[in-house]
Amino acid sequence: MNFKFQAEKMDLKEEVYLEILDLFIKTTARNLNQLRSAIPTGDISKILRETHSLKGAALNLGFWEICEIVEKITVRVRGNFWPGVSDDIELIQGKIDQIAALLQKKRRHDESRGAQG
Repeated sequence: MNFKFQAEKMDLKEEVYLEILDLFIKTTARNLNQLRSAIPTGDISKILRETHSLKGAALNLGFWEICEIVEKITVRVRGNFWPGVSDDIELIQGKIDQIAALLQKKRRHDESRGAQG
């Protein structure tokens, strides 16, 4: 993932984009935990609220794959078809973990460059 390119697409400085991305990762962790807790109780309104929030944030950052998965969850829940919802949540978690790992790698790289200069 090219953070600088993504930042430029949003007309942001890279540092600002990275801060937003960090917030997205933290917020998404909360969203996913809320989704996980709503499944056993079948709390459709909670799921729809969390998926709406998650989809909006992912859309704003250009994470189309996450948006598509969130949309699948929404369609399933609205159709009262629950199989696969938990798997989709974990698929999103995996994508978030990948983004977080790339962000951490970027920060370590930047820190090492700063220590050299």
